[in-house]
Amino acid sequence: MNHSEIKPEEMYELICGANLPQQQTYLTRDKSKLYVRHYPSDSNRIFILLHGISEDSKYLFRLAEYVSSNNLAQVYTPDLRGYGIHAERKGDVDYIGQLDDDLADLIRWIKEKNHHAKIVLGGHSIGGGTVLRFAGSQYANLVDAYLFIAPYIHPNAPTNRKNEGGNSKVSLAKLILLYLFEAVRIRSFHHWNILNVNKSIDIQHGGETLNLSFRLLMSRIPQNYQQNIKTISKPSFVVVGDKDELFYSEKFDSLFSPNQNIVTKVLPNHNHDGILFSSETYKEVETWLAER
Repeated sequence: MNHSEIKPEEMYELICGANLPQQQTYLTRDKSKLYVRHYPSDSNRIFILLHGISEDSKYLFRLAEYVSSNNLAQVYTPDLRGYGIHAERKGDVDYIGQLDDDLADLIRWIKEKNHHAKIVLGGHSIGGGTVLRFAGSQYANLVDAYLFIAPYIHPNAPTNRKNEGGNSKVSLAKLILLYLFEAVRIRSFHHWNILNVNKSIDIQHGGETLNLSFRLLMSRIPQNYQQNIKTISKPSFVVVGDKDELFYSEKFDSLFSPNQNIVTKVLPNHNHDGILFSSETYKEVETWLAER
């Protein structure tokens, strides 16, 4: 069934009814145990898919199933640090940039079992922002291609609608103060809660992260998104729906098109979450992955 304009309650029902792979664990450089789902296939291509601002990785199952069952790639959907039912400190990390280190550790763990695999790193919503951050990091050489699905780029990106964030609310007073502190290297308050997500209790499945610290939020977006876009040297694909509630779909092409390595596609009649549950999206991703 195609859910190109899915509603929150519909996505909740799909998540609760999903037959998900059992989670595996991998160790990071600080000896933390993090959790990831593996959707196997016969492909030697690896697709790592990152979740959004409040959900854990469960809701990515439909796209992961399609990609793996059609042998386009093996798919890994991690619960990022601070997320999921196993999180030691839900909504927090130890320092800004720790997610970059965790993802590098995940890629190296995967490559131990798949020595010559090509790595595709993708993300939905702020997962796309996390991908863009990684693409501009010291670890960019670990990845062979990037996929951005309805990506949240940065608070200052022109793609954001005025009501950006949907049900997410940022404490602007705290944010401004913490930016000022950061400028003079005062980091004692990075644990402060800076973002709250309002999600009705009747559609919560237990894996959500509804409060984020400053250092977790900053770990999910690039510091300089324009520079990161400019420096991407790997094949990349941006796909967004024209009914996206959070973003101006028509502004993505002008943002990304100056980089010839990046292709942008707008899908008619797709909203922010529905793009993950649409056969049209799957065909676009299939076509793009087959060329990698």
